[in-house]
Amino acid sequence: MLDLIINRELIKVDWLEFSDGAITCTVEPLQIAEVDYLTISVDPVTPVKQIIEELNLLKDALERQNVKIFSQNKANLYLPYLPYGRADRVFLEGNPLPLEVFLLQLDKIGFKKIYLVDPHSKAVDFNKYSFDVSIKAQLTCLVDSVFVGHPNWDYVVCPDAGAILKSKIIAEYYNIPVIYAKKIRCKFTGKILSINLTSTVKENSRVLIADDILDGGGTFIPLAEELKAQSCTIDLYVTHMIASKGLSIFKNKIDKIFCFHTVGTKTDKHQIARFNQGKI
Repeated sequence: MLDLIINRELIKVDWLEFSDGAITCTVEPLQIAEVDYLTISVDPVTPVKQIIEELNLLKDALERQNVKIFSQNKANLYLPYLPYGRADRVFLEGNPLPLEVFLLQLDKIGFKKIYLVDPHSKAVDFNKYSFDVSIKAQLTCLVDSVFVGHPNWDYVVCPDAGAILKSKIIAEYYNIPVIYAKKIRCKFTGKILSINLTSTVKENSRVLIADDILDGGGTFIPLAEELKAQSCTIDLYVTHMIASKGLSIFKNKIDKIFCFHTVGTKTDKHQIARFNQGKI
């Protein structure tokens, strides 16, 4: 669901879903003479296919209370997980381009600025849209998520080609080397057939695998098994934790898991804490 902040005050919004799946909302009557500042914040548990609908409903409810801040180009949006960020290209003939469809719909709402957190896609050109974009970088998210300070990692392990630049930035910050992994996938199923490290890791090292998204975990499990064979202690950081197959699949493979936030409803930070305590 969405949170509404007006003039830096949290405004109550009630959401209702009907039996046929339709949704609506009620914004508490505003006792505000003039709206100078408005931000809508999207909770990452919100189903991505529902976000545009919720934003349009909330905008309409506000404009019916004579809040015209959208037409004045003064509304902001905090969107910590970019929906369809992994669908930033046409993969097969006959496919749509979901990320562009989403951003075009978002652009029509009339936000001045959109705040994103470590978006997966590098292909999107935000300059083609009318809103400004501010991005919180992966390194900042990582530092905010590991509260114990420097964990004395010996290596950053880069899981795939898409994470090379971000892994280098993390390694430079902690002044440790990067180890790169190369994956071989089945071109028909997408399943990882093998994974190889491009450099030797010293036995009994403590390593950090860092990436932006964990969905099913297929990228990390074979990599963790390769590192465990060298008696490594393995920490995993992801900015957006979906964990669609749960956390138990990482038992005896990953030692600690860190994330900036959880996305969807498959897991939450309480479950991650239980995993790190050995209770899952």
